[in-house]
Amino acid sequence: MIDTSKSLLSNTAVYQGLLGIRTTVELNGYFNKVGPNRKDVRFKTAQVDFGGFKVVFPHMDLFGVSGWLETTFVDEHIRICRGNRGSLFV
Repeated sequence: MIDTSKSLLSNTAVYQGLLGIRTTVELNGYFNKVGPNRKDVRFKTAQVDFGGFKVVFPHMDLFGVSGWLETTFVDEHIRICRGNRGSLFV
């Protein structure tokens, strides 16, 4: 999710983890525009929920966790971005 008015973003992944246990990983951060289609991203917080056991990492910015997103397509219904590690976001 990208909030362009506040330059904030979040990325949530939900999957079946070890032994089929539902695992959720959530990253929250902010971005700076560095070009017409590219945003530099810095993550501030992270949370991992492993079958109801939650671990919060409130100061991810201290570790310099960062990357970039580049928008490759956008219209009124869909946005496609790619990330610095080969990720594709729709």
